[in-house]
Amino acid sequence: MEIGSDETSNKKPKYRPTMEIPLFMLMFGVHLSGNVMMNILLYRTCLHVLNYPDSQCSELLYPGERSNETMELEAEVQQYLSMVTMMHSVSGAIVPTILSLFLGAWSDKYGRKPLIMWPLLGMSLTSYLLVGFAALNGLGPWWYLLTVIPFTFSGGYSALFTGSFCYMADISTEKDRSFRISLMEAGLLFGNVIGTLASPYLVRVLGNVPLLIVVASAYTLAYVYVLFWIKESVKKATQGSMRSLFDFSLIRDLVRTCVKKRPNKRRKILFLLTLSCALSVSFTNNNLDYLYTRNKLQWSLDIYSIYAVGYTITAVIGLILGVTVLQKMLKVNDIWLTMLSYVSSVAENVIKAFAVVSWHMYLSSSVSLFRGLAQPILRSILSKLLPVEDLAKIFTLQSVLNVTLPMLAPLVFNPLYSATLNVFPGSIYIVCAGINIITIFVLSAAKYYIWKYPSAPSAPEKPVKIPAELRPELSEPGNIKVDDDMTKL
Repeated sequence: MEIGSDETSNKKPKYRPTMEIPLFMLMFGVHLSGNVMMNILLYRTCLHVLNYPDSQCSELLYPGERSNETMELEAEVQQYLSMVTMMHSVSGAIVPTILSLFLGAWSDKYGRKPLIMWPLLGMSLTSYLLVGFAALNGLGPWWYLLTVIPFTFSGGYSALFTGSFCYMADISTEKDRSFRISLMEAGLLFGNVIGTLASPYLVRVLGNVPLLIVVASAYTLAYVYVLFWIKESVKKATQGSMRSLFDFSLIRDLVRTCVKKRPNKRRKILFLLTLSCALSVSFTNNNLDYLYTRNKLQWSLDIYSIYAVGYTITAVIGLILGVTVLQKMLKVNDIWLTMLSYVSSVAENVIKAFAVVSWHMYLSSSVSLFRGLAQPILRSILSKLLPVEDLAKIFTLQSVLNVTLPMLAPLVFNPLYSATLNVFPGSIYIVCAGINIITIFVLSAAKYYIWKYPSAPSAPEKPVKIPAELRPELSEPGNIKVDDDMTKL
């Protein structure tokens, strides 16, 4: 595989936006429509499944104080709806997980661009199905499951993020990779902010169906942008067929790359870092967060949208401060930064679990300022540890885990939320805090191996020998100084 881009040369590249824009459009659409779809599903579940009259079901969507009868009705609707959203998440995870086992190694030969284009096209088609679902008021909530089919069979988020992160690794240098990946993450976060902020206002001005048409247009523009603007980063990429995609030797290559023995304990380090990155995702997602605040704090869509925007803005600020101040200026090493991210997430989840008034939710956002650091920094560490020919395969495994775990999480979290809804709905956040604590221990083990077995980043697959003249103090036990980037992890 040859990586083709001016960015990979020694000459300092001229920055131009690449994946930041389509991923911004994607997240804009996801968060513009997410809670609107949840309101539609609440209403449809109440009306078509539980068979309550329209007058009572409509009260679920009214902002402001709700009567005890309405709150009891909402609890009943949420318990049923949590099963629908669980099935939607699981059905959307199975096929992308299988496809992603092939796609990473496949993209080494056939290019990164298809992995980006296919899911965006699938998301566009899914969004037009959602327009039809919203327009046909007679359809019950289970019809919602069918809308996920195009996005699922085009590779889903697994393929999209595998292609995106491999593409960014291809066109960036080791020196600026953390910055470029963080910039791409910022594009995702800003799309989140703008979409969430605009959602309650656009739905009042436009209505549900026109708003979903806007979302479909955003996805289509993202696809067109990639089609005409993004250049293939793999030199001599050939056009692959469906037969070439389902080549089981690709899975063998993926497994071989992930499990092969590496010098300086790098196999253990890669496993621990990949697991840490997978456990850094949100397991409650926006759906449960929204339902939780509706039930516990009686929030409307408008109030939740303001909170969600503030939540995302604090993550963006924390990401910028973490990369520019803590990492670049103060030279805080990467592993400590990721641990800071997980510690702040523990505090956030504990505060959310016991929140009884609205300001508790805002406090949880503030104390978790640096929660967004983990993903981009861990990906950057992995890219420094690996030779370039292994990046796509490891990023494939990482993307599969990062996308599949949140989609399968409803199998645990939705029944847990439903079972504890009237007792302690915050139990879902206690479980999340426990996962964060486990991740801190996993990272600690990775830090220990990196400290004890230092090696040059992206080195050849053989033990690194340090010339004697570069290690004058190695004769003293425990006093090791290695001048390479890995000592900063």
